[in-house]
Amino acid sequence: MLTQIFPLPKFEDEELTRSAIQLRTVTLAMFAITTLFIVMWSFFVPQAVFRSVYTLPIYPLCLWLLFLIRKGKVKLAGSVLVAGVWIVLFFAAAFNGGVLAPGYSGLLITILAAGIFIGREWANRVALISVIGGGAFVYLERQGILQAINEVANPMAMWIAQGVFFFMAASLLQMGTERISGALQRAQHEIDQRRKAEEQLLAAEKQYRELVEHVPAVIYSAEIGPNGPWLYVSPGIFQLSGYTPEEWMADSQLWYSRLDPEDRERFLNGEKQALEEGRRFSMEYRFRRKDDSMIWVLDESFYVADDKSNGQTIMQGYMLDITENKLAEERLRANEILLTTIIENIPFDFWVCDENDRYILQNPISKRLVGDVIGKTVSDLDLPSAVVNAYQNQHLRILGGESIREEETHEQNGKLHHLLMIGAPIRDNDKVRGMIGMTIDMTEQKQAQEALRETELLYRTLVEQTSVAIYRDAAQEGAPSIYISPQIENMIGYSPEDFSAEPEFWQSLLHPDDHHRVLEDIKQMLASGRGIASEYRMKAKNGEWVWLGDEPVVIKNDEGNLLYIQGVLTDVTKQKESEAQRETLIKELEEKNSELERFTYTVSHDLKAPLITMGGFLGYLEKDALSGNVEKLRLDIQRISEANRKMETLLNDLLELSRIGRKMNPPEMVPFGQIISEAFIRAESRLNQRKIDVMVMTDLPSINGDRNRLIEVMQNLLDNAAKFMGDQPNPVIEIGAETKEDEVIFFVRDNGIGIDPKFHKKIFELFDKLNPRIEGTGIGLALVKRIIEVHGGRIWIESQLGQGATFFFTLPGMK
Repeated sequence: MLTQIFPLPKFEDEELTRSAIQLRTVTLAMFAITTLFIVMWSFFVPQAVFRSVYTLPIYPLCLWLLFLIRKGKVKLAGSVLVAGVWIVLFFAAAFNGGVLAPGYSGLLITILAAGIFIGREWANRVALISVIGGGAFVYLERQGILQAINEVANPMAMWIAQGVFFFMAASLLQMGTERISGALQRAQHEIDQRRKAEEQLLAAEKQYRELVEHVPAVIYSAEIGPNGPWLYVSPGIFQLSGYTPEEWMADSQLWYSRLDPEDRERFLNGEKQALEEGRRFSMEYRFRRKDDSMIWVLDESFYVADDKSNGQTIMQGYMLDITENKLAEERLRANEILLTTIIENIPFDFWVCDENDRYILQNPISKRLVGDVIGKTVSDLDLPSAVVNAYQNQHLRILGGESIREEETHEQNGKLHHLLMIGAPIRDNDKVRGMIGMTIDMTEQKQAQEALRETELLYRTLVEQTSVAIYRDAAQEGAPSIYISPQIENMIGYSPEDFSAEPEFWQSLLHPDDHHRVLEDIKQMLASGRGIASEYRMKAKNGEWVWLGDEPVVIKNDEGNLLYIQGVLTDVTKQKESEAQRETLIKELEEKNSELERFTYTVSHDLKAPLITMGGFLGYLEKDALSGNVEKLRLDIQRISEANRKMETLLNDLLELSRIGRKMNPPEMVPFGQIISEAFIRAESRLNQRKIDVMVMTDLPSINGDRNRLIEVMQNLLDNAAKFMGDQPNPVIEIGAETKEDEVIFFVRDNGIGIDPKFHKKIFELFDKLNPRIEGTGIGLALVKRIIEVHGGRIWIESQLGQGATFFFTLPGMK
């Protein structure tokens, strides 16, 4: 019945439940044993049955204990159990013989119960109280106050009482043993759980450390203040600052010294305020890395008390490089400012509507034209109904995803107005979130366009009917083309579209010799604001060079700023050709005059010398003939013959020189190697006499020209090289050709005595002989130069005295 009334207790606290069950068991056992004791005492000690009345308080005590256990007041119930049983046994011992009474030895049960249900310190306290109580019994007994042991102390009574106590003690000892065993099992279980928890903690700590060391943020722990020591900093500090964790923690002032001076006071004040208010601290500041580059850092931390540092306040947090974010924010801010500036300065009606067709933004022009329309729809606008209907239709189409650009015309106040409507949807992925639009009043522009069209028609008619090309270029370096009239196609074959397709196209047509000069003229015009007339060549579409006369002017606005360069191009090719022909004739005339002067000198000097010689020796001839001196007569005749031959050679060379350019053989394509071979045959005697090796390159090109005259060129160059070979022990003449800048250059190179550079031009002049003792008339190289120039080529020499000489010449028309 008691177990049904007082069932097994069960609480959320497992330890409390276990103690309550044990205490309940003891209480029920005590209830049963007390009942058994009363029965056995009445049966075996009938003469002292009245003494069993001392045990009756046990019953209400048990009921009270079961009530307290059911209410969960287990600790209180344990204390009540010990105190109640101790009082019952103490009073039973006091009236039944003191320390010799069975009840006194039963106090051992309360000591055991106190140790089990209250605590081990209470076992000592209850034992001490029991000993003191026993001492009091002994004292009272000696004083005769306490009743001496009587019949209750017979063996049967002692056996019954001690039996009850033994069973109670055994139950309590077993319960204590079970409690100790359970505690040991629980301790072992807790140890196992703690070991597992420690292993999990170590694993979690490892994962946490790996996480901390690999997150982009720098985790740190430090004491507060600018010079507070750093207790920990994650490896990410190297990537953020350029300093290793060891360098960072070794110098407590490193962080503060690299903090931007403008942010130091703000940081310290913010840190102090956050500490006083007990809140999380967050701030963005500039930090100078080890390489002196500046970055932005987000620093967030919170403050904790460190038990290891005697309650010292430390901050724990993280630092994150937000430089890219700050730059992005600055760009976004700049874009917002730019967008706002653009919207507010758009010189026409600009507006934005949401997806419900309500105006959410308008610029100042829009407000001035239609008033404040924010929050309104098109139907709320004070406009003609035709315009409102047109706007509503356009807005519906835009919100449907269509972009529009349409012109609307309506009449208002008796005037015709032209409006241009431009609108586009605002999309969020595939969903239309609103629209933007512009309404431009095109009335004045339409009128201006019509007037401009008429003016342009008149201007174009005037421009296109002239014989010159009119152009307009941008007033900037390089003068990109803006416009050029159609007459340019008649001049160089390129249409105006070719110029407009590539504004700097005209520069690519300039002759290389004119390109720099023309661009420099443009720079001077831009600098001075005045036009510079010039003439230059442009390459026509057919590949020919066309001379153009350019008469430009620099156009300025009212403020004096340059607008563009405008001018007139005239084809002056024929004029330039006439000038070139005139210059050529003048040059040829000058050269012929120079030759005539030299020829006159030759007639008066070189031809006169043989005549004087002959005249002199004719006198000797007469004298020797009269004297009969045959030997001298023969010598005089020989001297007269040599002078005659010299004069004949000189006259022949002069005659040959005069024929060049006047009398030429028909040109033919002939391999240059054949010309060299024939020239070698003509000069072979002189070359063999000097034992000269002649080396000729292979694969020489073919040339188109007068075969005989070109053979004369090579013959003269070979003779000249042989005559001026000097005492060279291994005389060599090389003949070949080389290509430079797409031009084939022939050369004749010898290792003779060489020519001083100051005579390089003089040797090609008529009758100029550097060494009068060398045979010849001095016409050979002049003859070579005349033949080369008649063929359209040029000739020059490269030589140093004592280092041989190389004659170079070009011949156009090669293959």
